[in-house]
Amino acid sequence: MNNKSVFIFIFFSLIYLFFTTIYYSYEESLIYGAADGANYIEISKNSPFFFEEKLRTIHTQRFLIPYVIGLLSKVIYLDIFNIYRLLNFILIFASLYFLIKIFKISKIDNISIIIALTLVIYNPYIFRYFLSLPTLINDFVFIFSSLLIIYGIKTNNKNISYIGFALSIIARQTGIMFLISALILKIKYKNKFFFTNFDLLKITIIYLLIILLNNYYASQVSYDTFDFRAINGIFFYLKNSFDLKEITLFFSYLLFTYLPLLVFLSLRKINNNYDKYLFIYILTSISLIFLQPILAGPEIAGKNIIRLTNLAYFIAIILCSIFYSFKKINFSKNILYLFVLGSLVWSLHPTYNILFSLID
Repeated sequence: MNNKSVFIFIFFSLIYLFFTTIYYSYEESLIYGAADGANYIEISKNSPFFFEEKLRTIHTQRFLIPYVIGLLSKVIYLDIFNIYRLLNFILIFASLYFLIKIFKISKIDNISIIIALTLVIYNPYIFRYFLSLPTLINDFVFIFSSLLIIYGIKTNNKNISYIGFALSIIARQTGIMFLISALILKIKYKNKFFFTNFDLLKITIIYLLIILLNNYYASQVSYDTFDFRAINGIFFYLKNSFDLKEITLFFSYLLFTYLPLLVFLSLRKINNNYDKYLFIYILTSISLIFLQPILAGPEIAGKNIIRLTNLAYFIAIILCSIFYSFKKINFSKNILYLFVLGSLVWSLHPTYNILFSLID
């Protein structure tokens, strides 16, 4: 299977994605999963000024992207919601570009590339999700930032990694996990890790400056303080409200996105020669990103565990693709066909795929 086949697959997959997605209006998006978008839209509407009424701290600490979108709308005279949607389209193409570049640099076979892209394009909670609910663009920017960090490491281009780190903390407080992962590896492996002490100092300064800016904005327009149940709610739940059925359902939500990826991984074996330090860095970052909604627990995170663990999805795809290969090359084409057909069914999300309503 050659590069032309990969291109053809991407082309027709995107055609399918774009023409079968339900594009909700702003008001509809608030009903179907993007209630947080109301706060981001208000930030955009009031840019370059501060919002006069009060918003939740957790959202105002992510103000920069909505704020810039608001500025952009005033410069180019385009509706704010349409800019959100347009930027999500751009992020789709940018994400595919960097994913493919990472795969090619890592010398991944084209069948593995197509399966990996199948797991991205047909995942109902990634591209389709953000096209239906564009005001959640901060999450998409965060996911994209993880690609820049890894791409910078793979190409020895630290400036690209710096941009990735900056975008991650601009988009979400979860971006701190990428820095923590880097610090853990630096402490354990010293000079064997990609980033030097000076590099980590620069990244830390970038984080501090952005956090200070976010907190300043939040202090001006927020009505509440940080809810620490977002990082310790599970302990109160286990002590006061534990329910085996509820917590089992809570963790089962992870399978909505990650079951196909786990099946893909089960068919592969780890390569003999691989970058141990990058492998551990990605695995540590995934673990820390997963940890936050788990620590929040069923009562605080709920079904949001799907969205919050999806923040690690791109780097999980990279982990399963560049460090592993098929156990048996001679049956990998059959696996490809099964994955594509299975993913078509997987993509039939009742909320975000127009075909589901036709089937129903």
